[in-house]
This record gives sequence, structure tokens and C-alpha cells, in this order.
Amino acid sequence: MKRRRDYQKKDFRNPYFNEKRGKKRRSLKFLLSCFFIVLFLGLYLGNTLDYFKIKNIEVRGNTTISQEGIRQIISEQLNNRRFLVFNQESLLFFSKHQARKMIIDDYLVEGVKINKNLFNTLIVEIKEKSYSVVWVIGPKKYYLDQDGIAVKEVGVDDFVIETGQEGTEIIRPLSLVESYPIVYDLANGTSPAVGDKIASKDLISFITNLSEFLTNNTDFEVSGYSILGPEQISMQTTEGWQVFFRTTNSVTQQVNRLLLILKEEVKDRSDLEYIDLRFAEKVFYK
Repeated sequence: MKRRRDYQKKDFRNPYFNEKRGKKRRSLKFLLSCFFIVLFLGLYLGNTLDYFKIKNIEVRGNTTISQEGIRQIISEQLNNRRFLVFNQESLLFFSKHQARKMIIDDYLVEGVKINKNLFNTLIVEIKEKSYSVVWVIGPKKYYLDQDGIAVKEVGVDDFVIETGQEGTEIIRPLSLVESYPIVYDLANGTSPAVGDKIASKDLISFITNLSEFLTNNTDFEVSGYSILGPEQISMQTTEGWQVFFRTTNSVTQQVNRLLLILKEEVKDRSDLEYIDLRFAEKVFYK
């Protein structure tokens, strides 16, 4: 007679462990629920509490850029929402990256740094592009930076016009910081705008180096510089005479030749018209 085997499935799991696992799951769900509730309350309070609202906008580091212009950009952003929900009037949700981009798009600056200062204050630090020369094209005048880019159009109140010796017109910059070389571009027939690259970096470097060298080593006053063509500029003095330079030659060598000519051959400058230094070792004067 055959035996029947009992294939009934046995359950060897410990009910104690199942109960313990269930408690862990319930605890985890409870903690997650508490976390999201606290997060929601925090976001809600941060979005609505007057404690975090931006009430003061401080603009620092600007000398030519209007503070009101910067504040206007920030104020416009305060009226926008972030992620479609959060109010940017709150320090917690104000986007520094977005504000920085808007300022850089509207102004020619080297850098913008925005800090949130608890509580209620936003600090905008501007690093403006430094000016190297004043560039005159027809009736327009621009401040150019070291790269030859027009940073700002010169205002009427930025200069005073005087009359030098021999009736020479002298344009003097009115600046609290420094004066800049005045360059008349006689070879450019275009009408550039702020933000355009008007001159090469090498040309700006030549002019600024030349201006500094002349200021430190000569006893005459320069009224301005003129761009005559490729690689050629002239320097006008308040005494009425001028000097021609080649921008591809050494500033130091050309100025040293100028000083030598003035010392040894042109001791009386009252009748001097020009000195031409464009031809290397050959110097012409009249």
C-alpha cells in the first residue's frame, strides 16, 4: 500500500520580526510626514513673513553707474516669482544669479556681487570697467576701456573747454579720480555706440603708455592725440606744436628721441611746428 506524502507548506517566519518591521515602516512614514509638514511650513513662512522681505537695497562700488538704475532692476525682479510659486521679495527666494545677469545685460561692468544681509537688506556690489581714454569721433565722445570698448558716452558736464597758447582748444576732463588722454579719431568715419569695440587693445595700450611717459618725463602739456591712419598718431601740445608717432614702434625709444631733439636741437620751441618720429632713427622737425 502506497503512502501519501504531506506536501503542506509550512511557515517558519517569526511573527515577532514581522511586527517589528511593520513598526519601522510606520515610524518612517511618520517621520517623512513630519519632515514634509515642517518643510511646507518653512517655505510658507519664508515666502510670507515680513521678517524676510527685502526692504533695503544698497548699491556699492559704483561711480558712474546710477544707483537708481540698479535699484530699478532689482525692484522689477522683486515683483517676479521664482519657480512660479515663491515670491522673490523674500530673501530666501530671491535669485542672485538672475539679478546679476540682468545688471550685466544692461551695464558694461567687470563684475557684480550680490549678498543677502539678514534681515531685509540686499547688497549689490558693482565693479565698473575702468576708463583708459576719451575717444572723440565727430560730435560724439566715449570713454573707452583698456580693450578699446566704448563703455559710456561722455556727457556735456564731464568736460571744460579752455584756450591754450596759440589759440589751441584744450578739453579737460572733470574727474574726481584722474584725467584721461583725449584721442581724436580722424580716420574713422563710422558712428559707433556704447558697447562697440572702437580701437584695438594694442592701440589703447600704446596711447596710455605714451601719455604716462610724457607726463613723467617732459615739461610741456599735451592737449590731445589724433589718429591719422593705420599705425600713425600725432600728439598736440598746448604750445601749438605737434609730434608724430608710429604705434608699432617702441614708446620709450620714440619719446627718448623726442627729448634728445628738444634738448639739443630745438631749444626754443616758440617757432616749432612739428617733430616727426615715425621713421625710426631718422627724425624730422620744422
